[in-house]
Amino acid sequence: MQRSRIRGAGVLCLFLASETALCAAAQPEGWGYAYRNIDVTAVGSGAYAVNLARYCVRLDAMLTRILGIKTSYRAPTHLYGLTGKQLKSFVGSDSQVSYKTGDGSVTVLFASEASAASEYWGAYFGYTATLLASDRELSGPDWYMIGVPLVFASTAYQGHRVTLGGVDEGAAITLTKAALIPMRTFLALSQAEAAKKGNFYGELYQAQSWFLAHQIYVEGRHRAEFVKYLDLMRKGTVEAAAFAATFTITYEQLDKELAAAFHQRPYVYMMDAPDDADAGRAAAVPLSVAEMTARLALLSVRYGKGPDPVQLAHEALQADAGNQTASLALAMGQLKVGALRESLAAIDQVTINGGCDHCTDVGLVLAGLAAAAASSSGEPPLDAASLRRRARESLQRALAADGEDRRARQGLDKLERSP
Repeated sequence: MQRSRIRGAGVLCLFLASETALCAAAQPEGWGYAYRNIDVTAVGSGAYAVNLARYCVRLDAMLTRILGIKTSYRAPTHLYGLTGKQLKSFVGSDSQVSYKTGDGSVTVLFASEASAASEYWGAYFGYTATLLASDRELSGPDWYMIGVPLVFASTAYQGHRVTLGGVDEGAAITLTKAALIPMRTFLALSQAEAAKKGNFYGELYQAQSWFLAHQIYVEGRHRAEFVKYLDLMRKGTVEAAAFAATFTITYEQLDKELAAAFHQRPYVYMMDAPDDADAGRAAAVPLSVAEMTARLALLSVRYGKGPDPVQLAHEALQADAGNQTASLALAMGQLKVGALRESLAAIDQVTINGGCDHCTDVGLVLAGLAAAAASSSGEPPLDAASLRRRARESLQRALAADGEDRRARQGLDKLERSP
């Protein structure tokens, strides 16, 4: 599942490592940081990389309270804060937030602090969006999946105090240019259908998505009804039937309420959200040119679009032959194009030191190789049984290290069902 949100901002176009020879003097400084379920790759400063993860975790805690989230599991989340030029090579825009969910993890791309007018907006929008998209019980129709992240993308921290649910200025300006879309139409409308009606209608749909979500989750307007309404829709009830079963007013009465609310002073949340006492134990790590390039290769595989991951991985390995991130990206990229022996050779390099830094990904690649080997016609290029055994061992090691690793559990279950 892939979604995007464009946000206008002044941008500074910098350097894209894959387009020129690797040069330490020209490469933007990159930083890596990992905290709880989040790992960060960011251009900018070490403090920025740390804040991206910690602020999103604190936002998660507040969203859990505000939205009534009951599940405690969080999918592995990869945040990429990139330069404008790097971002454009993946999403086609230097000021767009985009995210992808699938394979048990989520990937978020946005302009870094060096490129964005509001350096954390993209991370907050993307993290909130992927939080909703990563669990069926948290998902909803398009207006909800767009509007809720927009409401909380403007979160601002001042020490332990946090302001959430501020006005999205772009959305507010758009809403002054036209009447609200009638709710009878709006609630049943998809983002794709809105986009087909023209650029402005698509912008109006996004703006109204923010406005409705703000009315529900910040202003508290018909919140109880919308909670029941969304639950019914998650269970497959069609929109009109869900509305009739939960609301005691008509669509037209709701239209009048929202039109009046647009002219009222908006509320915001002011909350205490102290940082985790254990958060300061890890520091951001400066990324070498090779490691930054390797991470872009891994991003290209995960995101499914962008520069050639195999080429990027080879560039990184030329600069650092032992780079495990590059070898993993190469193994994943080669598996994707059916180069099985090349993929296996690369995954062997990841496991050469006997560590378990990438046990889940290694196990999943080995399982993919086993499946490809078993289904190949003619003489099998690889020993499927041996690959399945290695995959099983790697995934079991991953689960021993983290019993909550759903990707490893699902991979292991799939292996057990294979012949």
